[in-house]
Amino acid sequence: MSDITRPLLRSEVNNVLQKLEAHLSPSMRTTARQLLSLLDERGSATSDALHTVMFPLATTKSASAQLSKLLGALKDAAEKAGLTLGYQYEGEKQKGAGNRQLRFLGPAIALVADLEGLRSIPSGQIIAGQTAHVLLDTPTLLIVTFNEHEHIAVTRSFAGSTPPATLNKGDCLVDDLGQHGGMRVLHRFSQQGSLNAQESVTLAANAYSPRYTIACGIAFGVDPSKQHIGDVLVSQVLVPYELSRATRGTLELRDGQPPASALLTDWLRNLDQRKKIGPTKGTWPNVIWGGILTGDKLIDDQNYRDQLVELAGKNRIVGGEMEGAGVHVALRRQQGHWIVIKGICDWADGNKNTPHKTNDQKLAAANAAEVVKALVETGWLLPPPHERSQAQGDAKCDEPNTEPCDELENPSHDLDVLKKQGHFAEHQRGSKTELRQAGLGPRPKDALANEQTQANQTVIALEYLHDWAIDPKERPFFALLGETGMGKTTHMQRLVDRLNRERAAGQAVSIAVYFDLRKVNVAALSSTPNAGDRDTPPLSISESTMLECIRHGWLTVGGRLPSLQEVLNAVDKGALVIFDGLDEVLSRIGESEGLTFTQGLLRTLEESRVRIGLENSKTIAPKLLVTCRTQFFRSLSEQDEHLTGERRSPNTPERFRALELLPLNDEQIRQYLSAALPQTDVDVLMCHIAAIHNLRELAGRPFTLTLIEQFLPRIQDWLNAGQRVTGAVLYREVARDWLVRDKQKQSLRLEDKEDLASDMALWFARDKLRGASACDLEDWFDRWLHAKGPHSRYVNMPRDVLYEDLRNSTFLKRIDQADAPTQSRLEFAHTSLFEFFLARGLMEAVRNHQRTHWQMGQVSNETLNFLGQLLEADPDRANLLNELSNWRLSALPMASQLQLAYAEFAFSHQLPQPKTAGFDLRGLDLSDWTVGHQVEPLGQLCNPLFDLQNARFDGCTLGRTQFWACALRGANWDGVQVAQLELIACDIDSADFQNSSSTHIAQRWPAQLPSNLQGAIPTVVSASHIGTAISFAFSPDGQTLASTGSDGTLRLWNAATGAALLVTKGAEGSANACAFSPDGQTLASTGDDGTLRLWNAATGAALLVIKGHEGSVHAFAFSPNGKTLASAGDDGTLRLWNASTGAPLRSHLHANCASAAWLPEGHLLHASGRAWRYLNYQYLDETGANRIASIEDCSPWGAG
Repeated sequence: MSDITRPLLRSEVNNVLQKLEAHLSPSMRTTARQLLSLLDERGSATSDALHTVMFPLATTKSASAQLSKLLGALKDAAEKAGLTLGYQYEGEKQKGAGNRQLRFLGPAIALVADLEGLRSIPSGQIIAGQTAHVLLDTPTLLIVTFNEHEHIAVTRSFAGSTPPATLNKGDCLVDDLGQHGGMRVLHRFSQQGSLNAQESVTLAANAYSPRYTIACGIAFGVDPSKQHIGDVLVSQVLVPYELSRATRGTLELRDGQPPASALLTDWLRNLDQRKKIGPTKGTWPNVIWGGILTGDKLIDDQNYRDQLVELAGKNRIVGGEMEGAGVHVALRRQQGHWIVIKGICDWADGNKNTPHKTNDQKLAAANAAEVVKALVETGWLLPPPHERSQAQGDAKCDEPNTEPCDELENPSHDLDVLKKQGHFAEHQRGSKTELRQAGLGPRPKDALANEQTQANQTVIALEYLHDWAIDPKERPFFALLGETGMGKTTHMQRLVDRLNRERAAGQAVSIAVYFDLRKVNVAALSSTPNAGDRDTPPLSISESTMLECIRHGWLTVGGRLPSLQEVLNAVDKGALVIFDGLDEVLSRIGESEGLTFTQGLLRTLEESRVRIGLENSKTIAPKLLVTCRTQFFRSLSEQDEHLTGERRSPNTPERFRALELLPLNDEQIRQYLSAALPQTDVDVLMCHIAAIHNLRELAGRPFTLTLIEQFLPRIQDWLNAGQRVTGAVLYREVARDWLVRDKQKQSLRLEDKEDLASDMALWFARDKLRGASACDLEDWFDRWLHAKGPHSRYVNMPRDVLYEDLRNSTFLKRIDQADAPTQSRLEFAHTSLFEFFLARGLMEAVRNHQRTHWQMGQVSNETLNFLGQLLEADPDRANLLNELSNWRLSALPMASQLQLAYAEFAFSHQLPQPKTAGFDLRGLDLSDWTVGHQVEPLGQLCNPLFDLQNARFDGCTLGRTQFWACALRGANWDGVQVAQLELIACDIDSADFQNSSSTHIAQRWPAQLPSNLQGAIPTVVSASHIGTAISFAFSPDGQTLASTGSDGTLRLWNAATGAALLVTKGAEGSANACAFSPDGQTLASTGDDGTLRLWNAATGAALLVIKGHEGSVHAFAFSPNGKTLASAGDDGTLRLWNASTGAPLRSHLHANCASAAWLPEGHLLHASGRAWRYLNYQYLDETGANRIASIEDCSPWGAG
């Protein structure tokens, strides 16, 4: 029992017993719970009390025997569960059962855990005799509690039995709990409820400026079948329930759902994982992540609780409490991090006031405090070095040993990235993954689920790498993977630097030897040099690679480089061997040679075992870490097979750890920019990044962020000088820097790589592809190379080398499917890069007179914007616009539509515009188009109008087409196939409507038609509205026209004659939109009064009034089956309703609700006037990525 030395508190005994329940019989579980209820907070109980309560009818001897039997069963169950549990009695036996105390024992807390927190504290911060002045300069954690049990638990956890000192600053009293994990810990006691919490935390934040704030205490659980009293809840998001409303007997939540700090959440997940496998896993509480309900109501009703859980929607609710919302509101304008950590003390089911209420609250509070204390003691909360003051600076490294010897004490690596960058994006995360070998039969479903669960675990990448490197029991291999520019080299060099510093400080960590494969000359590897004569065995692949990297990537010390033998001696003594940038070599050699090279590097550890003797167990085993781009390999399965040797190598997946680096979040970008540009307002910089299309997405890559950093001050200068700032210029420079970065290792020239990316974007757009498999991409590449001609410089190059160069391109990334590892695809690294290169490809097609390259579906507005900006900056702009203008004189399907789309976009956004008068659009399908500049008419024709004078629409199909503010004088509409055409604020003098249908044309405004029209005359209805006619809708059969106006009326017209059929009140105030249901039997309208109104389309009888929006409702849409309505309004919500009953179905918050649209199914044929035009609604695409829907995603011509 040497490892069972520590008495357990009641909360710790509870955690152990919870884990033992599966190993106990039902009667034994009941008895164990009874025993637990008799323990005090110290975890002790007198023998007399145990005998009296648990065995009231037994004699003292019999009671002692039964208790011993129970304790023995608990100890046996603990051994079966792999836990450590013992017990002892305190007090002399002869003094009677009333004086003997039973105590449970658990494992002592390992000293290494304490030292881990100590190691994280810089030497300048470890001081003797703390003073208030020094503490004030230490990073601060604020813990807030709200009842006496919470207060006592936190105080005992951090200060023990010593009463803490009290600080008073700015009339804010806090307990000073001392310094833990390098942090100064302050404790604020607050009254209960969100408003009291907000006031209390605001006061403390202003007075003490905490870096982190944690609300610690008790909460209610929601699922007693899966949760236990004492389980600890951690908030991923808060779900306030106070701002709710009753609608038709149900509740509807109306407030936002603020997320807790992603950084603290991530650290807690890492901590929990460590504790679950550590020596104290038995006493560690069960930690549960999810959404936490928060509000001032004391919930003690199961039905109400369950209703709130259901209303919370997609966020999995794990519990609730009363103060989190106040903490969030107090800190939302601060820079600090916050989170809610609370233990379950009841179930809010009407049974709060049980006899064990006090004990349950103490238990829950103690467990929550334990989690907070453990998090602080890790040292992870301590800010990164560059954020600390010079007085608290990093420990200085000793000078390396320069004497020639066989011992490699301090390798002289050339850590070039660390030299160039004085600041880094801290705490970048990575996704844990597992390598696997294909061809071993189908994986069972539970294995697949475990892989997917593992892949979803995110960790702080540098900490995860470091922990693996220093743990002698860890797996021998590590693969660090990531897309281009994700920071792999930076992580490697920072890891090497950190290990060097720790060795210099006297810590027992292995030496790191770093080999930068960017410095390798492939030709030199093939010559297999050796250090001796011809009788000396040739160097292995790993040895020749090491020698090449030493020659070209290490620094001389004392006038000499380390010898290869010195490096090998270090490896044999347990060094960490790092090969950084495997793709740097693989992209320059063939596929089969690449597999041989990789396996040669991975044999480094096996070669070391041979040198030192296979049975030598006294030497610490070396480890090997390799980095590589993910998109270098065609698929996830090929990547894993390559690294594990295609089943011909002993390096099985079980010997690897693997991590894929993830993009930076906003907080990390802000931190980086603060360090990189300390004299600049970070809020302004973030606004610039957000203002330029998808620049935020690019900023998520550390390398690209360093490029953007160079431009941001220039952007500010441009803005101050009143110059136009365009995203295209920035994207062009960033893309070129990416390509230049890889120039050394690529077979394709820079200018060809730019053309390649542009042509690939044209291919994807033309064939409506998001990406392509490696095989399809290589087939296309063959065609692209063939088009270069027989005299191309690439004719005699090995094709597999060119393929690898293509897959390894910086503008591509690989998308994997966990359940289908062979079905990976390659696509553009960012949507914005695709749009930029597509715009470049379109412009180059104009330059090269390749009009057929424009034959594709509609493109995004961002692509059109990039195209206009590129034209604006091109020195040959006049000739390019002239060419584009000439294209308008002959109709070419799809190409002409794209030309028209660019011309009207350029007209609306003051970009270079080609000529459009006389546009030949004959025979084209313009259904569901909005042509021209969408502006509400103000009583006179807009100036200027979009110029389509003398345009040729002969034979066009115009279904539900709108022309806004267009000059259509002399336009020819002969034989046009019209289905619900609207002309709004257009000049149609001398227009020719010969042979066109007059039953489907409506002129919204101006009210008077010119007298010189030829052929059919459009129906004019807007004159009957008092004010402006705002919206029109045709019935599905085209016989009836509905309109709404600023006068609040809804009017029906005979579409053939223009005769008024019906007038009714469509809204209080302006009636904004109208639409028919798909079957034409129901008509709906919306207005400024926030209502949706449904009418019988034949009789005008009112059917239903739907209320729910706060403020105006601008647009709505019927689902294709007519059963559901989607509406959007000024309150920032998009809401779904049952079209028959008006019952609310769902509500979504989003940034801009100018209009609504129906996304999940079918085309938008039954929507109100501009329903899909300005949609801004988040949804998951087929890859699972979060996207913003645009007109291309939702409108009929974009969807079809």
